[in-house]
Amino acid sequence: MRADLEWFRTFKAVYEAGTMSDAARQLNISQPGVSLHLSSLEAYIGHPLFERNTRKMSPTVDARLLYRQVIEPLTRLEEIENSFRKRPGENRVTLSVGMYPGLFHQLLEQHIPELECNIIMHLESNEQLVAHLESGTVDLIVTTQNIPNHNVAYQMLGHSRFILVAGGRTCRSFHNRMVQANGNWKHG
Repeated sequence: MRADLEWFRTFKAVYEAGTMSDAARQLNISQPGVSLHLSSLEAYIGHPLFERNTRKMSPTVDARLLYRQVIEPLTRLEEIENSFRKRPGENRVTLSVGMYPGLFHQLLEQHIPELECNIIMHLESNEQLVAHLESGTVDLIVTTQNIPNHNVAYQMLGHSRFILVAGGRTCRSFHNRMVQANGNWKHG
């Protein structure tokens, strides 16, 4: 069994609203839907998350711990979702983009709310991204590999910079070998 993001979203709403009916109104789903999501999440983690009484849902210790762990990522996802929500009279282009996960987090993630288009991200290895590009499931990829395909246009985005950081007692022969491997590295 795999956890569903909506279970966590529903959990957050119940935790903050204090009742299933208020959470259902906030999420625009039925109260039985809230109950189903919550019971599915409880079954998944193996612990009850709320003590239920007639007026309010009281979070258990496990619920408080889970809430502290999910609040920041869920809030960030909601911000991203809101930035992409179509506004009246606004037509936004949607691009399917592939890139390595580390590169996405380092370069693009923080700029997503500023983009004037919707983005569908594919965060995978270079090999998988090349396969997506060749099959047409992505519009563009950011990769470190050249693709032997004449129907592909390339644009250099930049150069990577690697810095060797080591303590004073680090093996000097390793350091010297790294400097020799790349003339751009400076002996320091």
